[in-house]
Amino acid sequence: LSTAARIEQSLDYSVNPCDNLYQFACGRWLKENVIPEDKDGFNTFAPLVDQIDIVIKNLLEEPQKPTDLNSINKAKILYASCLNVGK
Repeated sequence: LSTAARIEQSLDYSVNPCDNLYQFACGRWLKENVIPEDKDGFNTFAPLVDQIDIVIKNLLEEPQKPTDLNSINKAKILYASCLNVGK
C-alpha cells in the first residue's frame, strides 16, 4: 500500500496523460526530487537504498552476540577489520 501511495505522490494531475504520459506519471516526482550533487543519478529507490545502508551499518557496528548467525558474526569481523586498516 505504501508503494501505491508513493506512486500516486509522483503523479502530475495538471497534465493530461493522453497528451504527455511521462509528465503525468513522473512530473511531480521530478519537481520534488533534485539529483544530489554527489550522485550521478537518482531514482525512487535511492532514499530506500540510503536507509538500508544505515540499517546494515548499524547492524555491523553492533557487538557480536551469541544469538547472531555465524555469517552475521563473520560479516561484523570483516567490517571491523576494514575500519582498522589505517590504525
